[in-house]
Amino acid sequence: MSVKRLLHTQDDLLRLAEHLDKPPALLERDYLLTAVAAELTSTFPGQLCFKGGFVLRHSLGFDRFSGDIDATRHHPPKHKFDSEDVRTAIRSAGRKIKFSIKVPEPLTDSAFGLDFDNIEFKGLLAQAGSVDVEISYRESICREPDNVEIGPPFYEPFTIPAMVPSEMMAEKLRALAQRIKHHDLADAGFMLLSRAGRISDADVQEIAPRKFALARGGDVAARIKANLDAMSAGYEDALNAIAADYPSYADARTAVESKLPFYLTKV
Repeated sequence: MSVKRLLHTQDDLLRLAEHLDKPPALLERDYLLTAVAAELTSTFPGQLCFKGGFVLRHSLGFDRFSGDIDATRHHPPKHKFDSEDVRTAIRSAGRKIKFSIKVPEPLTDSAFGLDFDNIEFKGLLAQAGSVDVEISYRESICREPDNVEIGPPFYEPFTIPAMVPSEMMAEKLRALAQRIKHHDLADAGFMLLSRAGRISDADVQEIAPRKFALARGGDVAARIKANLDAMSAGYEDALNAIAADYPSYADARTAVESKLPFYLTKV
């Protein structure tokens, strides 16, 4: 896959940052993640399904920055990649946009997933930064991915395979039950409040039991509500650092809790 870059120099990046009123360092990190998504799509065609915050930003338009790329092995499901092949692709992505990049040995390389944490880079700003790349093998995806268009403002448009919004919502419910991360609530709230037309409630209800098969134990709704309680502290501060125009804690929580009885009916 050949994609055309729109950013080439530090001045290009600084002009873009001024135009978008965004921190240049966050844009630079996002540029590298977009490059990695392009390279992984090209190197492993039809084999990955991208998901998470990066997809919410570039496909669904949530103006929040992610520090990583998340994907699930799609074809064939539950099969490992050669970690060195993925490492080479990440390095190639950095080189193609003239970034100095250091890809460490994977933190995890198991039957459940491949995680490259703290991939260090210096880009157009010559400032140190880092990103993560995580590929899951532990479960098959439930719906065929969408081919979504991403690229701007760093590239001319190109397509990547991405998890459908209904399945991403089901995965966010599982995340809300498993951990306390403010962006999980913001992501779920954004999808329900701003992209409700892209979500099939019936599909979320059907997919949720498969997602929670890997995270059973106790009253799922109660676990989610307890974690939502814990997220009330620090929500604004956490989101201010990575997002603009995010849903308030109260609005996001109300949106999520209103759906739980239906979404979790079969869990």
